[in-house]
Amino acid sequence: MASYFWVLLILLTSSPDSSQEEADVISTDSTAVLLRCVNHFEDPVMASWQWADDSRRTKAMISTVNNSNSRCISSGPPHIAFAKTDCFGARDFSLSFTPSLKDGGVYTCVVVERAGTSHVTRIKLIVFRAVVIPATPLPPGGSVSFTLDVSELLDSSSIVWDPHMARGMVKGVEFQWKRNGEPIMQDGRHSLAAGNLNVSCFQEEDIGEYTLTGRLKNGMTASVSCSVAIVESSSHSPIIVCVILAIIGVVCLITTVILIYRRCTPILQEQPAVTYVNVPLPGGHSNQCDVDDLFSLLYVVF
Repeated sequence: MASYFWVLLILLTSSPDSSQEEADVISTDSTAVLLRCVNHFEDPVMASWQWADDSRRTKAMISTVNNSNSRCISSGPPHIAFAKTDCFGARDFSLSFTPSLKDGGVYTCVVVERAGTSHVTRIKLIVFRAVVIPATPLPPGGSVSFTLDVSELLDSSSIVWDPHMARGMVKGVEFQWKRNGEPIMQDGRHSLAAGNLNVSCFQEEDIGEYTLTGRLKNGMTASVSCSVAIVESSSHSPIIVCVILAIIGVVCLITTVILIYRRCTPILQEQPAVTYVNVPLPGGHSNQCDVDDLFSLLYVVF
């Protein structure tokens, strides 16, 4: 069937009654894309879609429908579908799907009317994505890389980056990194290698939404955003530790005072079997303490 399609395509495109158009489309791997194939034939009888890689060496039939079908249902990959189920009535044979990187390539739509006139639409689809490495919150001072992956139509290692700004070009496609909507400038901590944006010594001022935008010459754009956070650390921790240590110090001081107070108290001489010593005090007064308690007090003091 695929070989029949390409023979038919060669015959139709070489016919003076055929018309052709080409378009470029860019998308991320998380955004739905519409590959338009719309014509105004009075009586279209057949429509076919085929995919090929950039070299055209690998080809795959997506779907072929004719006007005998009550509904236009794609017979190709399950995630690819016709945008209109009544494509012949609407004369709209566009495809709608969310592409992956491997879906990038050249799509060809051929619509044939009963009189034999054909219309050929070729669409070059570029798909890209951005991946954050590592994906977990970073410790302050850590490093992070934003990796650009593109479909086989482009080579991210061939991007020519601006020496001052995180912006580069490859095969007429422009890619640019921004943080919170502001362009990222290359400096000692922000650098670009191949398709990667590297940020070293990640700090709080680096927190935000990093957006990578791809732009075609025709003005079409697609964007993907990534967010990076820093592991939260409580700023109140040193205060809490100081308060706890102060409380422990106060408790220890109070305990020491209580112990000293209990060791040395006025003792009644009437208590038997206890040796007392008379300690002279200023003013001619005296205080009687147990000898053992006195030595204990002197030991604590000195």
